[in-house]
Amino acid sequence: MSEIEPLLSKQKVLKRQPGAIARNQEGSIVGVVFVVLRELEAHLNLGSHAYFQRMYVLPQARSSRLANQLYKKFLEGFIGSVELRDHRASTLMAENINPGLQEGFMRRYFARLGFTMLGSNRLGGEVWLLKLRNQFIF
Repeated sequence: MSEIEPLLSKQKVLKRQPGAIARNQEGSIVGVVFVVLRELEAHLNLGSHAYFQRMYVLPQARSSRLANQLYKKFLEGFIGSVELRDHRASTLMAENINPGLQEGFMRRYFARLGFTMLGSNRLGGEVWLLKLRNQFIF
């Protein structure tokens, strides 16, 4: 069983950092969810900024259970950290680049988590969007 660490509360301003890390029983990192704030092009009509997230799990540690636990721990911490997020970003974007996971079960999984599919990118990856609650703090 791996240990999942939420990491968002350790930074004052969330711009680019790991959002959650999975470790094996020896303490080695076997998976990570990374989040970064990016400026968006105006023609997208999605606001001026968005958070982009990617997840990677080492091939030898991959399992649907670990991936699910890691991603849910990330989302729980990220969604709950309104005061740490940049108020200009009203969305979290996730890219599913694995062709083997571009199936109905994965689309239902993203939909159950509240994501909406935007479409595909130039590389053939699916792009998913989650609306975020914002808070402007002086």
